[in-house]
Amino acid sequence: MGFKDAVAADRAATFLNLEEFGETVTVDGREVQAVADKMERGERDFEMGVPSDSMRLFAKTEDLPARRKPGEVLVVDGRTYTVLSWTAEMGVAEVELVRGI
Repeated sequence: MGFKDAVAADRAATFLNLEEFGETVTVDGREVQAVADKMERGERDFEMGVPSDSMRLFAKTEDLPARRKPGEVLVVDGRTYTVLSWTAEMGVAEVELVRGI
């Protein structure tokens, strides 16, 4: 097994494993195995101009919809987020999202 094969196996077996770190989320209507690092704020923060929710979403690049540019939207679990950044390394995408701006 080569290095690329080992990384691909580790993505599913460890990092995105539903029994370890991963969870199933719905991204633009499609179920995706991912790690969602969420920070939710109260309604008062939102009223004061602080984004109400932010999230970093990690998933297999091929499981996500087409890459979005900063400022475009992505719907995760029925909530609309604005994309702040979208990067991918070794087959894992990291998408930084904010809701409420």
